[in-house]
Amino acid sequence: MQKIIDVRQIARPMRHALIFDTFEQIGHEGSFDIVSDHNPRPLHYLFDVKYPGAFTWDYVESGPDVWRVRIGRAAVQSQAANPVTQAGHAGPLA
Repeated sequence: MQKIIDVRQIARPMRHALIFDTFEQIGHEGSFDIVSDHNPRPLHYLFDVKYPGAFTWDYVESGPDVWRVRIGRAAVQSQAANPVTQAGHAGPLA
């Protein structure tokens, strides 16, 4: 069952902390939805700063009255697919 956080029902000072705590607790394939009365673009920016490349952000519903976003863990790249981490360096500088 998909976890849903309806931020319209939560006091403003508590919203982001609850959302980030929820993200920290989901597994590598987990996700949850947030429901808001506005586009949560500022929250997306904060996720970009705090978890660059580590999350997914998919609009399930895009207003105008209700916005619903599914936030999840991004797929982890295998080390074989990343020559920098596989070799320990990017190779000789050009």
